[in-house]
Amino acid sequence: SEILHEERELLKAAPTPLVHDVMSHAFPYLHAALAANAITGNYVSFRLNEQDVIEACEANFGRMDILGNVCDKVLIQEFLRGLEYVVDTMSRDGEHVLAAIWVYAKSCNLENGSITYDNTQLLQATGEIQEQLIDYIISKGGVLDALGIHHGPAHAEIMMTPTGPCLVEVANRMHGCDGPKTAEICTGFGQHQLYADIVFDGHLFDKTSENNDILFKEGDLLDAHELD
Repeated sequence: SEILHEERELLKAAPTPLVHDVMSHAFPYLHAALAANAITGNYVSFRLNEQDVIEACEANFGRMDILGNVCDKVLIQEFLRGLEYVVDTMSRDGEHVLAAIWVYAKSCNLENGSITYDNTQLLQATGEIQEQLIDYIISKGGVLDALGIHHGPAHAEIMMTPTGPCLVEVANRMHGCDGPKTAEICTGFGQHQLYADIVFDGHLFDKTSENNDILFKEGDLLDAHELD
């Protein structure tokens, strides 16, 4: 799509590794309906050869999801090997803070090409991998800066490959479903509270920015009102 092309061109101009299109990579490929998400049904699969890709496209074209959207486009990308992580953030006037870091547990069936989400785990923000993810997404010149995301929430999905983090996708929106509330229960505040705070000019964003490096330590539950 034009939006994906524009994002890709912006990221190419920055020192940010990102997933390749299939014209520059060998099989296997990752296949998904372009508008797929966790609510409409991901329909993500991986394909080992050209016939697999053709069959997957034929199965998706014309299919209607639960929201009534008809699939008329599919996305085919390089298959990245490694664990997939999520970085949730909040931005205000170009300043970015961390809201949560998650890791997906998935299973892959080689016989039918299916990829299934098993569970999602909230992680502490300290650690070698976490530091790489944070630097990749919210540091100066990182993904958010490269895409011009200066205000509001962002939800980024990143594969940690043998050569380091590689962006799969990012959207200027909150984590879906119960993600923000789960983070609130575990850490004391969620992405939704940070969003409300910057809208109503509160103080939570400033306190989070000042303490972002200590808020997510393992076993440390912080009540959001303690940041006021």
